[in-house]
Amino acid sequence: MKYHPLTLVLLTFMILQPAISVYNMTVTNDMVFSGETATLTCSITADDGETVGVKLWKDSSDDVISNEAGAFEKKGVWYIITDLGASGDQIVNWKIEAKSVISDGSLKCWALVGGPKEESGRIEVVGITTVNTVTLTGESSSVSCLLTGASEEASTTVQWSQNGNPITANEGSYTLSTDYSKADKLAVLNADGITSDQTFTCTFTANGGGTVSSTVEVDHLVITPTGYNVTVKGTIATLSCVLSDTDQTAIKTKWLRPNGSEITASDQGFTVHTYVGHENGEQTFSLDVDSANESTSFTCCFEFTSGICKEGVANLDVTIIEEEEAGGDDVNEDEGEDGGEDGGEVGGEDEDADEGTGEGTGEGTGEGT
Repeated sequence: MKYHPLTLVLLTFMILQPAISVYNMTVTNDMVFSGETATLTCSITADDGETVGVKLWKDSSDDVISNEAGAFEKKGVWYIITDLGASGDQIVNWKIEAKSVISDGSLKCWALVGGPKEESGRIEVVGITTVNTVTLTGESSSVSCLLTGASEEASTTVQWSQNGNPITANEGSYTLSTDYSKADKLAVLNADGITSDQTFTCTFTANGGGTVSSTVEVDHLVITPTGYNVTVKGTIATLSCVLSDTDQTAIKTKWLRPNGSEITASDQGFTVHTYVGHENGEQTFSLDVDSANESTSFTCCFEFTSGICKEGVANLDVTIIEEEEAGGDDVNEDEGEDGGEDGGEVGGEDEDADEGTGEGTGEGTGEGT
């Protein structure tokens, strides 16, 4: 069997050509708050122990930052490159840190491994807006974290935790929910049965690398209302509410009638006292009710920066002792005293009269005889 000369050349080339190596380059992403340090890691793996001829980092404008480890300043940004040391199938494993990042960007890892290879890593500057809350015993409390600035590519997930322990969905007294608005993500934690101050952590993780966290607070507070018992008509009744077990100061306080309407300083029959904050660790708010004639209740309201009003109910009990009843007792006593004195005087006069008659009769009889 004879082969065409060209066929023999091609067969010889295929036999002598080494197997094509397989290598893979990956670059992580990062998600940070403004002003923080972003860190990207570049890793290259190969299946046959190949080596890298050249490796370097580039900025988003494709300008070379450096091809070696060290600290470098480019265009007003400081970078720190560190060789992490290859392991296993890795032939490259190094990272770059960009200091004081204030805007989104990207960095490129470039290497020559049999041929040029390049991959980019994203840097995203994000923010978390938290909403804390205040609560009373027996209430349901809600706190939230809103992540903004992340790209849809980041595909972030969120994890709630407390004291380092993850909180899973609908675990115990907690319920979790997450709402999306494009890339923005609102994470909400609802909690029941809180009886003391609590701190929770929300952690957002981006696909490909990068996490940001923030804490939210549940401030447990106590409101102690004090009522008043009126027994004499026209008495001024003073009601009060004491706010304690909190470092927060209410930005607004008000008293409400049973129908929910607010009592203002100009309302007749009421005196709303100035709110006294943080006196001996307690905050007192009081109300004077003039000439209370019937039992009712009034609600004190403490409003905080979160716009939440926490309430306590102070009862006004009216039990009037009628003046006629008190006056009747006095009349009876006076009549009893007067009657006793009059009877004693009359009796004394009768005795004197009897004594005079007897003496006169006896004396007259003896002398005449």
